[in-house]
Amino acid sequence: MKTTKLLTLLPLIAALFFLSCKKEEPELEPTLYERLGGISAITAVVDQFLVNVINDPVINHRFTTANGEALRLHLIDQICEATGGPCIYKGLSMKEAHSTATNPGANVANITDEEFNALVGDLVMAMNTLNVPADLQNELLAILAPMKDDIVGNP
Repeated sequence: MKTTKLLTLLPLIAALFFLSCKKEEPELEPTLYERLGGISAITAVVDQFLVNVINDPVINHRFTTANGEALRLHLIDQICEATGGPCIYKGLSMKEAHSTATNPGANVANITDEEFNALVGDLVMAMNTLNVPADLQNELLAILAPMKDDIVGNP
């Protein structure tokens, strides 16, 4: 009789044992995309950035032949994807986008350090205008910084 009760309780004991051993899964930290405020915040930053670029005499001549809306959408997708958002960037690589071989007639090649730094300054100004916290700005800039080698001096 005792054996029958023990056998009846065995599945319950085993279940309790395994449940007590289950480790809690760690909470995932929100992505930079989420901490920035998602697609609406990224769109606002890109829109302000493009206003800054248009008004920047150091680099605005580089954008005279650009398709503004296509550029805007590519920038939104690129930043969204790079920050862990759901977007997929479908544009050219930075090396291709800044090459006359890929973009003949466009004023996109041989970008100088001064022009690149002005562009970064315009992005920072946009983020400051929209009150993006400095730590999030630095995180985004660190993600984008490696692109410099594919942009500056690319023939």
